[in-house]
Amino acid sequence: MPCRDILNEISPSALAAELSASAILINYWTKAVNNAVWMMLMLAVVVGLNFAPAHFYGEFEFWFASIKLVTILCLRILGIVLDLGGGPMHDRIGFRYWKNPGPFIEFLGIQGTAGRFLGFWPALIQATVSCVGTEITAITAGEAKNPKKALPSAIRKVTIRIWVFYILGTFVIGLIMQSNEPRLNLNSHDAASSPFVIAISNSGIKILPS
Repeated sequence: MPCRDILNEISPSALAAELSASAILINYWTKAVNNAVWMMLMLAVVVGLNFAPAHFYGEFEFWFASIKLVTILCLRILGIVLDLGGGPMHDRIGFRYWKNPGPFIEFLGIQGTAGRFLGFWPALIQATVSCVGTEITAITAGEAKNPKKALPSAIRKVTIRIWVFYILGTFVIGLIMQSNEPRLNLNSHDAASSPFVIAISNSGIKILPS
């Protein structure tokens, strides 16, 4: 891919978010190195892959996407297993956390309905940002050989992916993680605040969180 096409193919905001996420993930194991170092290394990898021949770029894209897909699906399955009591402690959670403490908690100590709404609102904004980009499917109609046939199929597949990767993931997290868990800290600078990491630790599985 020519250098001039890099910014056209990669959203700058999405790239920045991914670079930050990579540094946060590495911080789970070590904080001895400044995050800027990890981010620059990851940026070098991204730029290098974009300069690589098309078949190398496609090969790396395939394997990286496959690893991500398998990881996401495994976490969903693991979450359901833990919820049904399949962990070492055999604690069947079920819908316990939907009742106590419930899905909504008061934000910044603001009491009552207003506090619960203010807790819901930033979560809604973050969820909306995560779904940004699905409209690009319609833009590709200009490059499709048969858009009348290809576009409806692509849109249906995007909808299925949203249900499987986002909505199902949120549902599973709601099952295995209580909303008032103190380790769910948005200001944390490593992956220890991940609901899946916390749930795995709570279940008594020692090897997976690391």
